[in-house]
Amino acid sequence: MATAYPGALDTTGSQLRTDIASTDDLDASGKQHDVMHVNVHGATVALETKLGLTDSNAVNKAILVGSAASTTSWTTSPTIGGTVTLDGSGGGLKMDGLDSADANTLDDYEEGTFTVAFTAGSGSITADTSYNTCSYVKIGKVVHIQGQIGVSSVSTPSGALNMTGLPFASANGLAQSADWVANLGTIIDLASDPSGGGSVYGRITNNSSSINWRAQAGTSAGDSTIADLIDAGTWFWVGGTYTANI
Repeated sequence: MATAYPGALDTTGSQLRTDIASTDDLDASGKQHDVMHVNVHGATVALETKLGLTDSNAVNKAILVGSAASTTSWTTSPTIGGTVTLDGSGGGLKMDGLDSADANTLDDYEEGTFTVAFTAGSGSITADTSYNTCSYVKIGKVVHIQGQIGVSSVSTPSGALNMTGLPFASANGLAQSADWVANLGTIIDLASDPSGGGSVYGRITNNSSSINWRAQAGTSAGDSTIADLIDAGTWFWVGGTYTANI
């Protein structure tokens, strides 16, 4: 009986012959019709034994898995009892915005770049077109961003300072401002130091596609109007992680 599945086809040892001609005698040595019938049926039984029984019709976008001992089924949500290994060069696991409703399901992976711009309470700040792009990696809802942004020119900016263009809006609706994040970078080569001293940092509030830049010094309430500190030649160093709304 054929038993070599799936390692090799039974074309050797007179199991399943592929060289029988229409003019061959049905009782020629190694080509006897009874031997051929037994071997063909044996191969079918062996195949059924390997694949299991029950669902035999393919299902769209499903895979055939072992659902019990000697039993298989087609499913679009397979459960694998072990480690899945992908070792093909150039391959990988593609998850492109599957948007699962299950909070514990990894449903997205994405890499890319985004172009930023600036807004001020009044006046304008223009990004250097040679240094206005950041990169991002999104894994599930977690987005990591990084880059170096230059300023080419300003026109009497003042008030709040924001960097627009984030690739995804930030999370929204989490309790106790859990959808906010800070310390996403710093700014160097300012026109002047922040009033009261302290450091400059970027933050993302809830449901936002911008980084809001502020200054903070010790126990002070902080300065949310630092656009006037930006000048041509100022540099923004961006780096950090936030949670997206999708």
